[in-house]
Amino acid sequence: MIRDAAITQLAQAAEDNISRVSSATLLGSEHAAIELYNIARFATDKLFFACRMKAAVFRAVAENKFSWPVMLNPHSESMKWTTRWLANLNLGSKTGINLSRAGKGFSYAMPANQIAIYLYELAHALKHAPIAEWSAEQRYLLPRQVSRASSTKASVATWDKNQIAALQQWGQEGAGSHLPALSKGTAVKWQAACRELLTLVFGNNLDQHPALQELMQDVRGSAKTAELKPGRAGEIRELMRKRVLQSLKSIAALD
Repeated sequence: MIRDAAITQLAQAAEDNISRVSSATLLGSEHAAIELYNIARFATDKLFFACRMKAAVFRAVAENKFSWPVMLNPHSESMKWTTRWLANLNLGSKTGINLSRAGKGFSYAMPANQIAIYLYELAHALKHAPIAEWSAEQRYLLPRQVSRASSTKASVATWDKNQIAALQQWGQEGAGSHLPALSKGTAVKWQAACRELLTLVFGNNLDQHPALQELMQDVRGSAKTAELKPGRAGEIRELMRKRVLQSLKSIAALD
């Protein structure tokens, strides 16, 4: 894909303005909430029209996405029509994730599956391009360190330079650089490589990471010691790791 600098600037300006409106809604502004809805509807309508006019262009985009913006009408006929229309876009068909109804599916409700999907998206991005070349959408995948600003006492999310460098090395030169497309047959290779990625992202103490608390609670009752006693921190962490790596096969596309 050839990037147009002018288009990139327009898109960035739009994102910046939308972020400002969104921030105002968090302060309780009803006007901002209405305008944010209007922006989303306008953009979705334009996307829908462009999709109908240039279906092939957008199908190539949709095939590599997990979701797609639509205006959802709760009427049953409208929801069925929207589902059929999304199927024509081949949404998610080239993601490497089994999003179709073929074979045994997986549940989004399982915390381990949610983490596995995140790791897959991150690994895919790290493997295919240096972080400096990532889009704004891809940069949201990067882990951030949350701290409190001393002046405002507000939470601030920043990137750890050493962590980002380690992730890029993993994807461009390390284990991630050799990964094949994810499928049931290649899942074992992903499991081996993503064991390291899981640590790079969340650290060794998985049970203490804020983003993994649902997963920790989900496995806590099943973690056991060698004597089959309730698991301690080490057993819980290892089971958390095992569940996420197993989930990579659960979410993988069929061969």
